[in-house]
Order: sequence, then structure tokens, then C-alpha cells
Amino acid sequence: SSGINAEYGGEMRVREGEIVQLVRGFAQDYRKSIDSINGEVMKCFTNFNNGTVILQSALTKMVQYYNRFQKVLGQAPFKTLPIKAELVNVHHVMVEVKKYKNQF
Repeated sequence: SSGINAEYGGEMRVREGEIVQLVRGFAQDYRKSIDSINGEVMKCFTNFNNGTVILQSALTKMVQYYNRFQKVLGQAPFKTLPIKAELVNVHHVMVEVKKYKNQF
């Protein structure tokens, strides 16, 4: 483990700032962003069936990518970063996504 940390040490210091920005930015804006995606889809796809399918597909992908991001942060060399404590629980994201399930 210390070998991995030594190997990635310099790059980790550079990347940690970016990771902190990503985690905090997501936590701050994810609800607003989901609402924005919903608004754009409603504006662009007036056919209810198509709009619903597209919206659900986009939101599902967002949850999948966020889940992958969390898994990456669980791996070396990221697993010791203190910012992990600030990650939004994926279930909270899913609850927010479900609010838009039948809104179209």
C-alpha cells in the first residue's frame, strides 16, 4: 500500500484538489442539475413517451456514473482522501431522481 502511495504521491497532491472540487460541486449542485436536465428534456421533447424515456435514460446514466466515481474513490490511491466523507450517498441521489420519474 505504501508503495502505491509513493508511486502516485506527486500526482495525488495535484489531483486531490480536482477531486475535492468534483465532490463538493456535485454535492452543492446535483439537485439543481437534475431539475435542469428535466427542464431541457421537457422543452426539447414534447412527445411525452419519448421525453420520459430520454429523461429516465439520462438520469439513470448520471446515477451509474456517480456510483462508478464513488467506487473509484474507494480504490488506492484515493481511498484515504478525507473528502470521501463529503460524498453524497448514492441513495440520496436516487431519491432525487425518482421525483422526476413520472413528471413528464
